[in-house]
Amino acid sequence: MPTVITRPPNHLVLLRDRDGAECPTFERGSAIAGTPACIAIGTLVDADGPTTVHLIEADGADAPPADLTLGYTGALRVPSRELVVTNVSLETLAALPVRAAEVTVEVWTNHVSEPDEILIKVRAT
Repeated sequence: MPTVITRPPNHLVLLRDRDGAECPTFERGSAIAGTPACIAIGTLVDADGPTTVHLIEADGADAPPADLTLGYTGALRVPSRELVVTNVSLETLAALPVRAAEVTVEVWTNHVSEPDEILIKVRAT
C-alpha cells in the first residue's frame, strides 16, 4: 500500500493515469472533483500541517474505514494501467499498478474541506 505524507502546494493532490490528464473543475463548496480522467482532492492547507494519503487496491468487500467518510465514488480511466497521485506541479507522490484500464475509485477523508487523512481505494471495474 503506497502511503505518502505531503504538504502539497495549493492544498491539492491529483489522482490520474501515469500518462496524464487535465484537472477537473471544482464546484463551489466541494473539496473533491472528478472526471473519467482525473480526480482532484483537496488536502489540509500546507501551513496547517501535513496530509497523509493512502492509495490501496481493494476488492470491494473491505469494511469501510471507521474514522473516515466517503467523499467520492466514480470510474477512472487508466490506459497505462498505472495510477499516480501527484501534486499540482505533476510530481509523482505515490503510484499503484492496476489490472484494468478502468477502475472504480472511492475517496475517504477525515474532514469535508481540509482533510489531513485521505484513503483512496481502487478496484477493477
